Amino acid sequence: MFPLSRGTFPGALLKVRVFEPRYVEMIELCVRREIGFGVVLIERGSEVGGGDTRFDVGVSVSMTQVALLGNGHLIVIARGNSRIRVDEWLEDAPYPQARVRYLPDLPYDGSGSRLHQRLQHEFQRGLALFSEMGAETRNIDPLPADTLAAAYRAVDLLPVPDLDRQMILESGDPTRRIELAITALESVNELVEARLGSG
Repeated sequence: MFPLSRGTFPGALLKVRVFEPRYVEMIELCVRREIGFGVVLIERGSEVGGGDTRFDVGVSVSMTQVALLGNGHLIVIARGNSRIRVDEWLEDAPYPQARVRYLPDLPYDGSGSRLHQRLQHEFQRGLALFSEMGAETRNIDPLPADTLAAAYRAVDLLPVPDLDRQMILESGDPTRRIELAITALESVNELVEARLGSG
């Protein structure tokens, strides 16, 4: 398990610089065994040194690239797979470990047309606002056609707060996850609009 200060989503790309010896050991073990690992958001505490409090819902990831740097650090690029829930945290010896189960996704009910339009609207609105603030947004790819995947992607690209991201991930209903993503994007856009208006 790899607790991080920012969680991830199914389908998302995750890039992590690994420098703590215990996590270097964990990644090397995963490479040897050709397995992935789990990522959860840290609720309180720090990524470094342990002693953190973690959320129990996260994402399993598969590593797509591991690069060794000259100082012994690693750069790991991984892709999110499935949502997981930690049933039991084991001892952090030498690195965090847990017993987890995969969270089955309910079939999406297909009412995504209206939701997809709302999601696209808030995402494009967000890109326009951040472009107005000076951010580079021209090379961002369009959202996926699948509405749930699009929701994950939109929330991953715009600066949605970590707790809102976690709430989206934890919801057991895919439709509700999309609705929460739209609400989160609306909140971010409103904050940016207020900042632009006061500038």
